[in-house]
Amino acid sequence: MGYSRKQFEAKGLEAVAWQKYYHRYQQTYIRLKLTCVKCYGEGNSPKQIAGLLSLSILTVRRYITQYLPTGLPGLCQPTQRPQPSLLTAEQGLAFKTVLLTSSPQDHGLEGCIWTAHRMKQSLHAAPEKYLSSGVSIGYLRFTGTIRPFPPEGPRRLC
Repeated sequence: MGYSRKQFEAKGLEAVAWQKYYHRYQQTYIRLKLTCVKCYGEGNSPKQIAGLLSLSILTVRRYITQYLPTGLPGLCQPTQRPQPSLLTAEQGLAFKTVLLTSSPQDHGLEGCIWTAHRMKQSLHAAPEKYLSSGVSIGYLRFTGTIRPFPPEGPRRLC
């Protein structure tokens, strides 16, 4: 697209900086982004780049568009996908308050430090306390958030 080419030429691409980022980031998808931007800077069209790197034209344009406002540092940021929460905001806050203001011993659990295992034990002991709005322990087990204890009981970590 013409507007991207003009903006890209105005921004430019420094070869030394590109090389530094290419060697710093070893992940394939980040190197692919960097290669797209370099090829575009060398005068190739998004269609040519897409054919060369086996990407869709829209993906090439997305990478170039991502580069324009943020430069190489923004282009190299890891992709983050939002993870849906199984707890409502108030349930999460209640659970966080319990974790920050009390120890596992206050809830009849062994140990002085909250670990993931002890948090699961706490949820098993009082599910209605934190999961009152439709999220059940069965649902958490089904989704893999928590696993049921083995028949011999929870494993000892120490």
